[in-house]
Amino acid sequence: MKNLLERVGVGFRCPMNWSEMEGDEQKRFCQQCEKTVTDLSALTEEEVRAFVAQEGSRGRACVRILRDEKGRLVTRGCGSNAAASAHVARRAAAVGAAAGGLALASCSSPPEPIPLLGVMCVQPEK
Repeated sequence: MKNLLERVGVGFRCPMNWSEMEGDEQKRFCQQCEKTVTDLSALTEEEVRAFVAQEGSRGRACVRILRDEKGRLVTRGCGSNAAASAHVARRAAAVGAAAGGLALASCSSPPEPIPLLGVMCVQPEK
């Protein structure tokens, strides 16, 4: 059985650019669809669970998500040690560079995933 965070995904991919939206690191406003977009990776696991419980039932919440190399939803504070924190910092730097159109190459680590932006969907429990 998948837990809630494993079931959260993007059901519709949005073509809009997060970096062009106004707001902070957790929420930005999309001028195109006139909705607030929430970056789930900027929230703690507890905050994501509360957001999904509240907004998931409404059906059209716009989110930005980032998954790790194992497909798990990345949340703020997900690492409990220095190595994990450094990994998250490297990932954030790579994502920022990718968003700016820069190419990063590294022989020692896999390519960094690009965040997905779109309408949140929560798959049913199996």
